[in-house]
Amino acid sequence: FVWFFLLCLSVALRNLFSNATLIMELVPELPFWLGSKIVTLSIPFIIVSTLFYTRTVFRHGKASRLFRFLVAVNGLYALVVVLAPSGFYSVIFPSYLASIGLVFAWIIYLAVAAIRAKQSQAGLLFAGMLFLSAGAIVDSLIYLQAIAYPYVLPITLAGFILQNVVLLARRYAQAYRRAEILSHDLQESLDKLTCTETAFMNAQMKPHFLFNALTAIAENCESDPKKVSQLILSLARYLRKTLDYGNIAELETLERELEHVRAYAAIEQSRFAGIEVVFDLPDPLPPVSLPPITLQPLVENAIRHGLRPRCEGGRVVVSLSCERDQVLFRVNDNGVGMPDDALNRLTLLPQGSGGIGLYNIHTRLTRLYGQGLTIQSERETGTSISFTVPLKGI
Repeated sequence: FVWFFLLCLSVALRNLFSNATLIMELVPELPFWLGSKIVTLSIPFIIVSTLFYTRTVFRHGKASRLFRFLVAVNGLYALVVVLAPSGFYSVIFPSYLASIGLVFAWIIYLAVAAIRAKQSQAGLLFAGMLFLSAGAIVDSLIYLQAIAYPYVLPITLAGFILQNVVLLARRYAQAYRRAEILSHDLQESLDKLTCTETAFMNAQMKPHFLFNALTAIAENCESDPKKVSQLILSLARYLRKTLDYGNIAELETLERELEHVRAYAAIEQSRFAGIEVVFDLPDPLPPVSLPPITLQPLVENAIRHGLRPRCEGGRVVVSLSCERDQVLFRVNDNGVGMPDDALNRLTLLPQGSGGIGLYNIHTRLTRLYGQGLTIQSERETGTSISFTVPLKGI
């Protein structure tokens, strides 16, 4: 806190200039009257810093009339010390001590109110205020020559500051623990959100895709039973992955993700002549995990928007390569390509219900790995979509 720093600084200056022998050694040319003014001036600075610091610690947000009055009195006395001769402010100092007593009474009132409100560390603060108030009372009686005893306020101030250092350390430790808990809760929420987004991606399967797949199966039942058998198995694998809402993990193994892509590609190749899906993969596959339902929408996008508009079809190449500690995934097609304005909209949240697939994938990859999809396209040449993931997952 700023006010706690000013309180410590004021106490340090008072203790330094109160030691006449040390000051004469450090600053031998310093006039006695100036040193006396600095020592006296440190008192209202200590009181004002204590007022603001206490109000901050006890979370007493609104400044009351009494608080403003006490600040004004100390400010006025500091002004008198600066402008008036030492004889004048020494005469009014006993009256000023009464305002200091009122300050500590107000502070103890705040401490008691904080204890009743069960504020954190309020009891420790109350004990520190009592200790500091006792030192101020004793020093006031010594100054008024009511008792003969060495001044104890420097000791009580040092004890009060040390006690508050401990208090602030405990508060920061509690705040750090709360931040850790909030961070853990936030991570859990993000994990749940990722799973929800994956379920949403699964739910985006268009009904007409299922109808067309069943139609393709029906058309080949008599002419090519073996092909129908393979189509049914591919559709079963695709639906098992797509409709498994209750078993969605944050990351998926590469083998299972490729199985899903192959099932989808087999169905589409049976429906459309001239479409070829090629897998350019290393053997063995690298030990990498990636968000589920990541590659299949990229292949679907290449077929639907790149190859199907061409009468002669085309080719989609799914490839991956290891680069240092990362794996580069790439889905290329030699389709019709797309204009720049359409290219720039692919990773933005679309308006309406359509076209959310690539945006969803881009967002999930960015959240998990810090970077999303890289898309390049050229009209009548084709489109390339790539992304990288760490070699061993997150």
